[in-house]
Amino acid sequence: MNTKGSMKNLNNTAYLLAFFTIVWAASMLVWFILDDVLPVGATIVLSVIFLAIAGYIYISAVLGYRSLKPIPEDDGSIQDKLKSKRWSVVFALQAVAISLSGALLGSFKLHVFIAPVMLLIVGLHYIPISMLYHTTIQAFVAIPTILVALLGLLAIFTDTGSRYAAGVCSLVGAIGCVTLGIWATTTVRAFAWQASSEVKADKPQT
Repeated sequence: MNTKGSMKNLNNTAYLLAFFTIVWAASMLVWFILDDVLPVGATIVLSVIFLAIAGYIYISAVLGYRSLKPIPEDDGSIQDKLKSKRWSVVFALQAVAISLSGALLGSFKLHVFIAPVMLLIVGLHYIPISMLYHTTIQAFVAIPTILVALLGLLAIFTDTGSRYAAGVCSLVGAIGCVTLGIWATTTVRAFAWQASSEVKADKPQT
């Protein structure tokens, strides 16, 4: 069951998804241009689209935060705080794994591996998040994310289409963030609308 606490956590996640959409889009822009994956004009247009969607997710999260404020707290607050702490642990482990792998690969001049490895870590972290919140969309996003990351690593190791690996992995990372960001803000908006309607219905008529 959705609660105000869980929706606040989900809304906060939307801010992060908007930010990481920009990070992945920037990575895609660099690798697509360096490896000549698409014409420069098409690559820039694609990047701008992702930036616009990231902006939409961010603004939706701001509006979601405002829409949740007048809704009374509920009995799920303690459980939601516990889930929030567990989410923080998963996110922290992901951040450490990405930082260490990025630093290690960078020190060995293996920059082309960074995007696929990051994508693999991100895809894997979606699984415990899905289990924690009992949602399926993270699992659905995780499957193609992990698959593309593994294919990207395979392409680099075998030198078959390796020039596309980093850019395509960045593209898939951006798509994943956009998908989850739109889902998160839409879910929060629907909850806020329903909860607000129930609060109005419970008020005594004058």
